[in-house]
Amino acid sequence: MPTLSLARQAMRRRIADKRGDLVFGTVNAGASNVQFTLPAIDQLANATYLQGSEGTVIAAAGTTQTGRVSSHTVASGIATIVVGASTGNVWSIPASGDVAEFHRIGGRGFTFQQYNNAINDGQIIALAGPTWTA
Repeated sequence: MPTLSLARQAMRRRIADKRGDLVFGTVNAGASNVQFTLPAIDQLANATYLQGSEGTVIAAAGTTQTGRVSSHTVASGIATIVVGASTGNVWSIPASGDVAEFHRIGGRGFTFQQYNNAINDGQIIALAGPTWTA
């Protein structure tokens, strides 16, 4: 049986990226608004591009926290993200160097957890082998 030697984070990002449903970057500073270094993509110039998307911060210790983006601005490659101000789901302040992924961009795609669930389902199917039935 073939094995997959790709870390969950890398797999989740590949799947989401293929769907056009991924922006990820690194936390620069934490405050009530969190600053991230994000890749330079033209869509980020649109002030509503990330609005309503789901942001998940993955701390160095492996813990996660997720919230909805209420607004963002971008200047010189630094995106300032406001999470939860209008959605009732506010982040604790992440540490510099933590990683963040943004999914459900423009209301399409899936959440962080839905991507993880799909990866889990794929692993279960692969382990069950050809005799697995629904």
